[in-house]
Amino acid sequence: MSTAPTYVVAWSPTSILLAFTALAPDASLGLAVLHAAMPWLLLVNLLAVGALAGLRRARLPLLAALAAAGWAWWPGVGAVSTSPPTLRVMTANLLFVNAAPERLMDELLAGSPDVLILTEYTPDWEDRWPDDVLPYRVEWPATHSFGIAVLSARPLRDAVVEDLEGVPMVRAWVEVAPGEVVEVVGVHAEPPRTVELTAHWHRQLRALGQRTGGEHPVVVAGDLNASWTHPSFRALVAGGLVDALAAVGHGTLTTWPRYARVPSLLRLDHVLVRGLEPVAGGRLEGHGSDHHPVWVDLALP
Repeated sequence: MSTAPTYVVAWSPTSILLAFTALAPDASLGLAVLHAAMPWLLLVNLLAVGALAGLRRARLPLLAALAAAGWAWWPGVGAVSTSPPTLRVMTANLLFVNAAPERLMDELLAGSPDVLILTEYTPDWEDRWPDDVLPYRVEWPATHSFGIAVLSARPLRDAVVEDLEGVPMVRAWVEVAPGEVVEVVGVHAEPPRTVELTAHWHRQLRALGQRTGGEHPVVVAGDLNASWTHPSFRALVAGGLVDALAAVGHGTLTTWPRYARVPSLLRLDHVLVRGLEPVAGGRLEGHGSDHHPVWVDLALP
């Protein structure tokens, strides 16, 4: 077989799959998985093109076009605020069977969060926090993976636990300065790993987008079990929220899975904001968990 047919045969399958996935919704299990795999399909596609085209000059425009199409999916850097930060928000999936809770708690507290959103929050975590650290709390512990809590160093004007299409969601109003209140929404969406759970997950992200409008600045944080390649996540952000980590240049940061011998592949843990200016951000190690925690510094406009 000549070089040209080999090139076309090797390149076409992943290209067709990428094009199909880019145009398809993510409301079914198979499509949700394909959307999550898009960055890696793109990488395989580009490597195949590069290898089989031999990087010949005539085919470099094709490589450039493919690379540009792929990077169009990557979250760009927004306007980073130069104002002094007002609020440090951190979110961590604790893993409800965490074998190193003390190390993880010490790591989180060393990051000095003003607001800490915790998912997979079990009764074992309730009495671990020092009384003089993050004293304002709303906790909904559970013996399964959908316990949740919001801990704050700033006073809470109010806090409620609501049902988000079958999972608990915490909504708290944090007083960040005299006369200034920020609404904090803590959420842990279902993982789209079965047909039924994928349907729940899709409805949860859609419902979350409908509940983030209000008179105060908003922070939505937690484990959304969605990455930027999922249309449901992009629709959530397009509804008026800003991906704070992407805005400060960490759009490529990944948080899951966190294992010693396996690289993190996806960012499932997010801090989304409206009416606040991202200043800085990053991730932590996440001892004993299967997720890396993330943090962002935010400024009032």
